Amino acid sequence: MTDINFADNYFAKHLDNSFWNGLNKQKEALLVMASDDVANCVRSSANLDHRLLKKAICEQAIFTARNHDNMANGTFTTSESFEGASENKEAINKDNVLIAPRAQNFINKYKKLNNKGSIQIIR
Repeated sequence: MTDINFADNYFAKHLDNSFWNGLNKQKEALLVMASDDVANCVRSSANLDHRLLKKAICEQAIFTARNHDNMANGTFTTSESFEGASENKEAINKDNVLIAPRAQNFINKYKKLNNKGSIQIIR
């Protein structure tokens, strides 16, 4: 699992630095949850200590911190309108996995690096 020291260093020069630093008591739980989310996106044999996956875990942790209430309620805000004060929500289900876009980018890079020379068989 990505440790708090790695995450603190990762967020040191990140736009979400202040937000992350304000999550002192929640950091460990967020990293555990984010590790599970990222692990579900890669092979079971994936090395979660790989630098790309550690970055993905950090991005997923901050995404979870910012969106946990909506995720726990079973909906995720997909768009908002200030003029009409309306909000569109999408239901969360097993097919709608909420992975942070930046986390997904790191996961995709990891998969590309680690799929060289492999063969995918689709039946």
